[in-house]
Amino acid sequence: MNENQRTMEPDEYLIEFKQTLSILYDSHPEYLFKEWPIDIKHYRDNKHDPIYTQEAKIFMDYSIKPKDYLDSIKSIGRTESYKLSHDGKQDFRKDGKCTTEKVEAKALYNSFKGKKEPFSIIDYEVPLRKCSGDKGIGEIDLLGRKGEIVYLLELKKFKNPNGALFHMILQAYTYLRLLNLENFKQDYKCKTVIPAIIFFKDSENYKQFFDPRNKVFKQLLRNLGMKAFSIESLDGPYTKDEDIYEKRDYPILKSDIKIKELDLSE
Repeated sequence: MNENQRTMEPDEYLIEFKQTLSILYDSHPEYLFKEWPIDIKHYRDNKHDPIYTQEAKIFMDYSIKPKDYLDSIKSIGRTESYKLSHDGKQDFRKDGKCTTEKVEAKALYNSFKGKKEPFSIIDYEVPLRKCSGDKGIGEIDLLGRKGEIVYLLELKKFKNPNGALFHMILQAYTYLRLLNLENFKQDYKCKTVIPAIIFFKDSENYKQFFDPRNKVFKQLLRNLGMKAFSIESLDGPYTKDEDIYEKRDYPILKSDIKIKELDLSE
């Protein structure tokens, strides 16, 4: 994809996106989720579908079914444990690269730690790499558990206008494919692993999910056997990231929350 894609006209970009599907399928399908929409402003254009919605529709109508396309991704085959010694600590004074998204993930983890909930957050920043030489491979933002099911949760911070749902869906499913699944199941003592997206109620992603123009996202989630969850405050709506967590060495949520599974039917 052209490095200057954000300055391209929408029609020009979508033509190149179609070409990118073929190129990546033949070489690196695991990189597809990195193809971002050109500009979030097109999401607010009520005359046309958002760019990333058009991307998703192109992907759904591609000659190779989305699941078959993404299932061509090969596991990295990590042999080391996926479980690290995470304690939920965030050093705000030293970590200049700290992002709000990482803090919110740790706040969720810290707030669920030690609690017995039907749905709980059990880990964060779970590594995927087999070795340090694996470039361009990220980490799983969060792990959720419900019974014997563990969910690979892709999280975007509350105020993240570029965190389009299409990107989140592709990323979460890609991470499932990159896992050494049997080792992962042993590490977390689970029978089933399901990729999912999770976002805060009233965030940009939440609004995208419920926008009637974006039914294709629910269709894609169903096609891939994925789930979607929202994080909802019991003390009133969020309006900004700072409403969500208390900034401390061990960040925690400011209010009690519920995590709600969202209906994927049209």
